[in-house]
Amino acid sequence: RTAAVSRAATRLWSRAFALACVASFTVWTAAYTFLGILALYALSLGVPETWIGLFPAASTGCGLVAQLIGGRLLVRGPRTRLMRWGPLLIVAGALLASVWPSPLALFAACMLLGSGYGVTQTGAVVLATEVAPPARRGEAVGIYGTFTTLAVLIGPPIGVALLQHVGARVVFLLTLAMATAALGAAWALREPPPRTGVAHSTSARLHPLVYFAALTLAGMSVTWGTVLTFVPAYALGLGLSNPGLYFSAQA
Repeated sequence: RTAAVSRAATRLWSRAFALACVASFTVWTAAYTFLGILALYALSLGVPETWIGLFPAASTGCGLVAQLIGGRLLVRGPRTRLMRWGPLLIVAGALLASVWPSPLALFAACMLLGSGYGVTQTGAVVLATEVAPPARRGEAVGIYGTFTTLAVLIGPPIGVALLQHVGARVVFLLTLAMATAALGAAWALREPPPRTGVAHSTSARLHPLVYFAALTLAGMSVTWGTVLTFVPAYALGLGLSNPGLYFSAQA
């Protein structure tokens, strides 16, 4: 019995962890299916090339604000609540883009998309680490992250292929479907009980390593954002039929 209890205490793949990974995969597939066609679709709507960067900037800017707000909300509320709000915002953005083909609607949809994946990611990654055994939390973060990478692998090329062959509306409908699947996974989650024996600091200050890690990630993200905007149009000019394959190779 002692051995069985020990194995259960170190088991990583619980129902909650699996659903958090599913939510991550579906949300980011929705996001990258949308983001993969963003530059090409904006150009087709008549947006000048010099303005294309404003659309992913709107998405990531709102994602940044959503994560900062979401982090504060986690102090007062459940993780599952954020994981349910996020997909709803993405659904709203996909619906808006699909029924109103205009630069203004696309810009607003980008804002909703960024807010949605920012909120969802904040709740999901915290939940995924909290339900993992303490000794395997690093492993949990790594496994959880592979589901995001898998979304980068398949989302952009699928989105571009659909845009080229059947039109943007189908891409937005796929985004909507994946966000709905993420919402289903989030609704199936039950908020895990708080861990016992964890010391809570009364200080409001974050550890300096938090800021170091944030700056490191910011440096990586700046280059990623530039590539995300620039590569699709550039790749078409070089003769690559599906620019989304660049993101698959990178993933």
